[in-house]
Amino acid sequence: MQIGLSPYKPYSSPLSTSTRVEGPQGGDFPNRDGYDVDFLGPDLALPKLSPELQKQAAPLLSDPSETELKYTHFSVIMHKMRRLPILTAVNINGAELRSVPRNDRWVTDDRMSRDYQLGNEAYTNNDLDRGHMVRRLDPVWGEKAEQANSDTFVYTNCALQHKDLNRKEWVALEEHILNNARTTDKKMTVLTGPVFSSKDPIFDNGGRVSPPTHIPQQFWKVAVWNNGENALEGTAFVLSQAELIDTEDYRDGKFDPGRFDVYQVPMEQLEKMTQLDFGNITDVAPGGKKLETASDMDLGPATLNPQDRP
Repeated sequence: MQIGLSPYKPYSSPLSTSTRVEGPQGGDFPNRDGYDVDFLGPDLALPKLSPELQKQAAPLLSDPSETELKYTHFSVIMHKMRRLPILTAVNINGAELRSVPRNDRWVTDDRMSRDYQLGNEAYTNNDLDRGHMVRRLDPVWGEKAEQANSDTFVYTNCALQHKDLNRKEWVALEEHILNNARTTDKKMTVLTGPVFSSKDPIFDNGGRVSPPTHIPQQFWKVAVWNNGENALEGTAFVLSQAELIDTEDYRDGKFDPGRFDVYQVPMEQLEKMTQLDFGNITDVAPGGKKLETASDMDLGPATLNPQDRP
């Protein structure tokens, strides 16, 4: 039985804009279970970090040997130097999704040193959104839906995304994935994060971010499901905001308008880009077609038709 994603088409409904509200500076998030490894039936562990990336994983204050920040129905691993998520992993139960109003009260996480978290200083006086890595709606299901909703508004769950990416192509892809879970009442796991590159421009937001960081030019997302035969299938996407950015003015948060690139990529290729091992997932395209493995790092054209773009 094939229960994969249908072909991707951008979501065209108008988006409401919300006022940024700065919440309390810290939250402790007690008794959170985090990402459920066996949620889909077959175990799907958090992606394995390369040895180099493991050295950059930010530790918890309570146990420096631990790096997983657990929230309601999702988990996050942070990058010490970038102060952004290396990866996020969320469980989605399409049969139990609930509608909960957003609150926009952003907090840092007291379980981890503030030195490893970017806060509001990175998102003021520029066109950057706090781009949710775990989409707010994805973990909002079951008895803990309201708690899950609040948990997504933590700075460890967001990244530096230009507003035109966050509110257009990014939310289009997120909506496409969630709709597949919602309309079929299926369980899904979604893995998300930035692509860290040595070519990412330096950013200090006019001196507000100290020490300076770098803004990712690409973001990735992997949707995974049980194919009905107790095996895991998935598909991976990479979205780029590189053409939006005037790299000479990047440090001060100035941007030029541009277009976005959306790619569907083989999992093996994404693993090379991210230095992550996604485990035993059969790589399929939307609709169930198996993907061919790329032989190099050139992303190539997207598996979207030009007329599908907004």
